[in-house]
Amino acid sequence: MPWLLRFLSVVGVLWLAACSSIPLPGSNGRTPLTQNEKETRAALVRELDEWRGTPYRLGGESRQGIDCSAFVQRTFKDQFNVVLPRTTSQQMHVGTEVNRGEPLLVGDLLFFRIGYVGKHVGIYLGEGEFMHASTQEGVTVSALNDLYWKKTFWRIRRVIDLAPSGIARAQP
Repeated sequence: MPWLLRFLSVVGVLWLAACSSIPLPGSNGRTPLTQNEKETRAALVRELDEWRGTPYRLGGESRQGIDCSAFVQRTFKDQFNVVLPRTTSQQMHVGTEVNRGEPLLVGDLLFFRIGYVGKHVGIYLGEGEFMHASTQEGVTVSALNDLYWKKTFWRIRRVIDLAPSGIARAQP
């Protein structure tokens, strides 16, 4: 019986070590938000406050229902005058790719793989949170360390440059 306890202990330690080696966006030990990120977050939260609770509707673009990519497109147009494509698949190709080990910045687009072919997009708010149009909750804020989002997280794109002037600019 003692060998079984030792075996289970070793397996548990290895399992925890394996899980901890996967870098989770938003938990990368970054310093507090910069002033530019705070201003960008405030702009994002203004848009979130206008849309919070709006139900999810595939293909929707209005207060009666909106999908994730339309919400992202609308947010960037309203708050930063940045024109993004309409669909998640198109949005995955704008801006620049951010490697998973790099720190996330407020305003980064976060992409998730849902099921076999589905894709979902949200906007990073800082401090491990992102805003998006959820099929379950409508427009809302979720935590990146939530088991579901951690499991489906896929890639990051940076579409705005947090310039030293504090003005968010579109990336080429």
